[in-house]
Amino acid sequence: METTSQLIPAAQLRSTPWKNGEGSTREIMVYPPEAGFDTFSWRISLAEVAQPGAFSTFDGIDRHIVLTHGKSMVLHNQTQQSTHTLTPFAPYPFVGEDQIEGILPDGPTFDFNLMVRREHGHGTVQCYQQAQQHRLAAGHYVFHCATGTHQLRFDNQEITLQAGDSLYWFQAQDGLTLLSEPLTTPSDLVVAHIQLLTT
Repeated sequence: METTSQLIPAAQLRSTPWKNGEGSTREIMVYPPEAGFDTFSWRISLAEVAQPGAFSTFDGIDRHIVLTHGKSMVLHNQTQQSTHTLTPFAPYPFVGEDQIEGILPDGPTFDFNLMVRREHGHGTVQCYQQAQQHRLAAGHYVFHCATGTHQLRFDNQEITLQAGDSLYWFQAQDGLTLLSEPLTTPSDLVVAHIQLLTT
């Protein structure tokens, strides 16, 4: 089976400005490589939110956010006239067109972000604290170890992620079995899966 993998150590992450210029993010991966805000099919990053403020807007983009450090963040969706409170490792999807204000009732936070261009495909995000075993569907994956140490085993290939490290994985067909196992307590693994209409 055709597979591609790339280890992305925490130390190699580069900092880039937010689209609205009000903060910065560390980009884990963008696809296609080197794509800009207007040309990516999907993008994954880590954001440090040190003060309340508006989210950047992204037309045509579906977004997923996961709080990885900090107690909470309150999202005021001014477009939908709704409010949602993020809690640690509970993924939340929303659309990039909405006007959202982030409030920090418990101080600064860090979050994991997946953005997928709607016309190119769709994505999902899950979080694991316990050992898991699955048969992986085709597509692009990013495994991000947010805390602790996590071991990933793809059939005969074994990879250990330390806190802050990520692994990119692509497989063209369904079939490989993944066993993910925390090696420390706690250990939190964030898993993004992206299925594009064309690869």
